Amino acid sequence: MTKHEEIADALTEEILSRRFRPGERLPSERDLAARFDANRGAVREAMKKIAQLGLASIQPGGARVEPLQNASLDVIGHMLRRTNIPEPALVVEVMEVVSTLIKVAADRVLRTATSAQIDTIRELIRPLTHDGLDESAHTVARMELMRVIMLTSEHLICQLIARSLFEQLIPNLSDVGRPATFNAAAFVEHMQALDTAFATRNRDAARDAFDALEALNRSTIYAALNPSDATPQVVEVSI
Repeated sequence: MTKHEEIADALTEEILSRRFRPGERLPSERDLAARFDANRGAVREAMKKIAQLGLASIQPGGARVEPLQNASLDVIGHMLRRTNIPEPALVVEVMEVVSTLIKVAADRVLRTATSAQIDTIRELIRPLTHDGLDESAHTVARMELMRVIMLTSEHLICQLIARSLFEQLIPNLSDVGRPATFNAAAFVEHMQALDTAFATRNRDAARDAFDALEALNRSTIYAALNPSDATPQVVEVSI
């Protein structure tokens, strides 16, 4: 890690932990240089990175912290990495957004895709319609299915947002396995329903299948990240 990355990561954590609150000034270049035993150039590079994340605005006389809602999507990765185990509520919120985007993309695919494109998507669904994949292969198959649906939709906004969210979410969940309570049979059933929906271009049925998968995903993530919670949310894994 370079010196400016070290400074930027430390300031990002301090802003996210609310050591510095919106509207407050961040320490001066001189103070930061002394604190991190760095030159002014490294401090300026760090401040540029903080500004690019939308966490602070550089103004004459110093930098002020911005409200978190003004931050860019790239800050999500930092939020997920703040603890060894990602905050379940944050992960669920990300998945809610992704689930909405994939439903929008799938709806467009079912309206506009060619038969060949539908067949390609169904080929990606098929391995998920039975419980024969190990966890790693299962994850790869789900991600590839989402990627192809997004690309086939040619919905640029969905593609940009979903890619940004997944690039930050997936690395932070790589070490989080499924809980013993994962309902594999339900997942297979929902994927079979999704395959039928694509085969018949039934947009309502596809939306229902994605809703069911989202519910399953929510409870799976909650259980995986809260193994000691005896009363997880009663909502049944979005792909």
